[in-house]
Amino acid sequence: MMTIENQVIDFFKRKISKKIDKNSYITDYCKNEDDAYYLFLEFFSEFNIEQGNLNLDKYFYKKKPFYLFYFKKNEEEINKKKSISIKHLIEVAISKRWFDT
Repeated sequence: MMTIENQVIDFFKRKISKKIDKNSYITDYCKNEDDAYYLFLEFFSEFNIEQGNLNLDKYFYKKKPFYLFYFKKNEEEINKKKSISIKHLIEVAISKRWFDT
């Protein structure tokens, strides 16, 4: 039987990258808010987690229209976002509710 820790790691390995481990940061692999939204919907559903007050804006960037790539500074250079670790997501899965890092 797999522990919750192993189940969470396996989930993100399947969804994002085989390189994910307990010390990885989800925000290194998933940068924009749209992708994160669907990923977190699946994560919350698979582990029966109460979404609570998750604010994706704190952690992920909005997708920019294509034409803005040439005219504006990269938002990542201007606004650094907080990171979400796999360790934190394991704790979230164990507690069955979202809480900020």
